[in-house]
Amino acid sequence: MIQIVITDDHELVMQGIESMLQNTDVKVIGKYTHAEETLQKLATSQPNILLLDINLPDINGIDLCKQLVKLYSYFK
Repeated sequence: MIQIVITDDHELVMQGIESMLQNTDVKVIGKYTHAEETLQKLATSQPNILLLDINLPDINGIDLCKQLVKLYSYFK
């Protein structure tokens, strides 16, 4: 089972992605709307994949990605 986390500030987008992944070998284990929340939650969830929006309300998704790579070795 592949575990993913979705970070997007649009709830409808996250629901759509999760809906498309139903009945597959992919499980959504977290959905977050802000970068800060993503940073905190990834410390314990450790997904296989992070689907990350570039335009977030609190930080640019590209900058968040750079932070995540530095903080969490499982994203390298």
